[in-house]
Amino acid sequence: MFRLWGRIRWILRGFKRMCLFLARFWDDRYYTQRDMDRWKALGAKIGKDVQIQHLKVDERFARLLEIDDEANIAEGTNILLHDSSLNNLFGEECPVKFGKVRIGKAAYIGRNAVILCGVRIGDYALVGAGAVVTADVPDYGVAVGVPAKIVGDTRDLKEKQKKQIENQEGSPYRFLRIKRWHERHKIMTNDEVEEIYQGFFDKVGW
Repeated sequence: MFRLWGRIRWILRGFKRMCLFLARFWDDRYYTQRDMDRWKALGAKIGKDVQIQHLKVDERFARLLEIDDEANIAEGTNILLHDSSLNNLFGEECPVKFGKVRIGKAAYIGRNAVILCGVRIGDYALVGAGAVVTADVPDYGVAVGVPAKIVGDTRDLKEKQKKQIENQEGSPYRFLRIKRWHERHKIMTNDEVEEIYQGFFDKVGW
């Protein structure tokens, strides 16, 4: 009897570990609503229809974070709300530095970007994947690199892509017209979105 109970406990522990793993996978891949609710409770200002995938943020200083409506933050992004580097080197001679970070309306932050304290990302701005943002990005600005530099305007990128769509022959790119994330997820399930992607790949032969 004791051996049977031990086996049951071992199975239940394995099931629990699997459920926890799947829960983390789901949160990291799709939504972090639970995290956003926690940050709001800590003082962060987060607007409507915001998409965040596995963001790292200084939770102790969440009151310094503001994310406007429809902003989209890709997986692995790190937002720093303080800088204690010089303080750790020289002590009280160099106090810890704090600064608010604001992500503007409908701004897009690429995967694994780092945003330092005191930075404002403008409305409809784009931060490239892996960029380290040390200064403000203006509305519609495109910031890429380490440290990030302003290299263009998202409205110009929009017109450039229109030309790419018109001249796809011989191009390495193919384009799928689909609603923005926060719009499509109001009317479609994740499975339905995946079906659209798979149908697109089948159509273009990828």
